Amino acid sequence: MPRRPWNDIETLHIPQHHADFADHRIDAIVRRAGLHAGLATHMVERVARSCYLQGVWDVVQLIDEHPELLKTLLRGGTHVEET
Repeated sequence: MPRRPWNDIETLHIPQHHADFADHRIDAIVRRAGLHAGLATHMVERVARSCYLQGVWDVVQLIDEHPELLKTLLRGGTHVEET
């Protein structure tokens, strides 16, 4: 199977304070991965940050499209109630 080109990967340009926040959240993952031989810590850091920020962005988009989910979660619910 031929390798896919890298130009199909979306790159988000974010403010430094957002990256700092994500780095704080993924710090333990990066440190633990750095203990394993053969893994470049900076690469693990980039992948972990990317995954974290993608998850955050997915939640933002989901709540934007379905605001009732946020209301349900804030009330302590675990699912969207039918009305």
